[in-house]
Amino acid sequence: ETLVAIEALGEPGFGLDALSPDAAIGEGDVEYWSDRNSLLVRVHNIGAAPVKNLSVQAWEGTPEDGKLLGTAFIPYIEAPNDLAAQTTRVAFGWKRNDESSNTVCVVLDPDNEFDEITKRNNRVVVTIDPASVSPGALRKQQHQPSM
Repeated sequence: ETLVAIEALGEPGFGLDALSPDAAIGEGDVEYWSDRNSLLVRVHNIGAAPVKNLSVQAWEGTPEDGKLLGTAFIPYIEAPNDLAAQTTRVAFGWKRNDESSNTVCVVLDPDNEFDEITKRNNRVVVTIDPASVSPGALRKQQHQPSM
């Protein structure tokens, strides 16, 4: 006999729907392309419904103390119902400072307009090492959930 324990991630009536979308970003989803002076950001849908009309912001520094690099809009990311990863990419023009480390923050749904399973995977902060010469060489500084 096998016993399986299931823990609820939300309370009934709290708005959690198993068939909701879930836009997500992780530490390996932000790359700096030095030959193009741009950040390339991969955004995932890990939910059970399509992501629609999602805004993405990139910041030099963080939203609390930094400079907005730009906002991109993603019209649609299919749900991974066939277990194949569903992602799209957006790019932001930016040139790193070669003299010091560069902190960059990417925020999904910065105005909290998008209903999804969780907001905890909507923000990532990375530090780009000035000594790196290859595109995408990033070091994770911290992961901060967006509330």
